[in-house]
Amino acid sequence: MIWFFGYGSLMFRPEFTYTRREPALLRGYHRCYCSYSVSARGTRETPSLMMNLAPGGECWGIAFGCREGDEAEAASAYLEKREGVGRANRRVLMPVQIGRAAGAPLTATWVFQSITSSPNFCGVQPLARQAELIAAGRGRIGTAYDYLAGVRLELERIGVREPFLEELAEAVENCRRAGIAPPLPRAVATPA
Repeated sequence: MIWFFGYGSLMFRPEFTYTRREPALLRGYHRCYCSYSVSARGTRETPSLMMNLAPGGECWGIAFGCREGDEAEAASAYLEKREGVGRANRRVLMPVQIGRAAGAPLTATWVFQSITSSPNFCGVQPLARQAELIAAGRGRIGTAYDYLAGVRLELERIGVREPFLEELAEAVENCRRAGIAPPLPRAVATPA
């Protein structure tokens, strides 16, 4: 198996063929909003935010296992384009715990990390600013609100609660109630 780790939209919208899908834990990094989205879930005029990884802590997500050969090659080519490898992100082989079992072995897994010299890298903004950008974010593939809701739903499905995402979701709802963004329908993610 060739493994790929999803910690954002890959968890709920993989859009490539895989053989296995498992909860997975990456230690030494945590999920955060630190890159602008100016196309997918925002625009150049109204940027939003996308999740990435920052050093420290841990990050639960989904590992996708692809059979070596055509399946893994197709997934790799697709993900390199989708994740903007060489432009916005880089692909790094990292040890990831595949599965929820205590003491599960670490497996070499491809992980996508932001390139901090990318013009879209913005670092972590204050919570209130993140909420405003997410509440207003709307791009060619959907809203930043749906993105946040999809990640939270997938984490819930694997039994993980991330307090920061809960706090951020509440702040986004407050922005929406205050009229910072137009009301959006409640996000509904479909199982992969």
